[in-house]
Amino acid sequence: AVSCPNQLEWWAAIQNEYASLLEHGTWEKTKANGTRKARLVIKGYRQKRGIDYHETFAAVSRMDSVRRIIASAVLRGWKFLL
Repeated sequence: AVSCPNQLEWWAAIQNEYASLLEHGTWEKTKANGTRKARLVIKGYRQKRGIDYHETFAAVSRMDSVRRIIASAVLRGWKFLL
């Protein structure tokens, strides 16, 4: 996206998203403890059905599950951040 003809629009969208994450306190800054972490990033767009995976699904909650979670939170006096 950042090498396409509308790359300036993409960069603006990226900056807006980042600013929104900062504004909503998405991260909490902590002091480094001296350990190192590594993350493995999979290029999902290069995977082939039947070789790299066999099924796909959308992670969608059932309404009765959502209601139970909300009821449980209400009983415990938890706050909702929407």
